[in-house]
Amino acid sequence: MASEEGDGGFPPEQAVLALKLPFTVLEPLESLRDMVTIRLSRGGACKRPFYTIVVTDRRSPRDGRMLERIGFFNPLEPETGTRLRVNLERYEYWTARGAHPSERVAALVGRYRRNPPAAAPAAE
Repeated sequence: MASEEGDGGFPPEQAVLALKLPFTVLEPLESLRDMVTIRLSRGGACKRPFYTIVVTDRRSPRDGRMLERIGFFNPLEPETGTRLRVNLERYEYWTARGAHPSERVAALVGRYRRNPPAAAPAAE
């Protein structure tokens, strides 16, 4: 099958497919920035939810493989207990590298920053 001149030696149907790439060969990292997300992963029993805040590939299932666990959220815990804990250092690390938090995680982290847990008393 003869190929047209200027298409890199590909047959016409393959040349068209090569043009439909989601990114150019020179800038592959720009499209990979949207690949990592920070979201909730559900655990616990029926009617007793417990969520971990995880950094994961956006294509993986909700409770599937994760890159890192950076906190937890227990919606059934009373306000006086430890209901939410987030490792802000790791959260900032991942967001600086392009990870996108879900709406719920962004709201929880904002609440955590406004009302950080009281520091534990020092052991004597």
